[in-house]
Amino acid sequence: MSNAKPNFSSLDLPKADDDTLDAYAKSRGVPTLTRKTKPRAPSVTIRTDVPDYLAQAMRIEAAKSRSTLRYLILKALKNDGWKIEDGDIVEDGRRPSASN
Repeated sequence: MSNAKPNFSSLDLPKADDDTLDAYAKSRGVPTLTRKTKPRAPSVTIRTDVPDYLAQAMRIEAAKSRSTLRYLILKALKNDGWKIEDGDIVEDGRRPSASN
């Protein structure tokens, strides 16, 4: 068997900007990524100990709701009256959300 790689020629396609790609995708009925309008505030790590049963319950809830512990904690703090910008409470910061 030969280990030679095929020699594909370049298509030399122009680079499209996000708006052009979004417009094309919309015309074809393909969902596009939503972009955050406001960047999240810089974050710092705060460590604390919580009872094991609480940590376990929070992890289970985060898994069920496909969110993160950060999201659950920030949502709870906001519901308790702490000032937290809505743009900083992201259900899952690892994956961009898609809109139809």
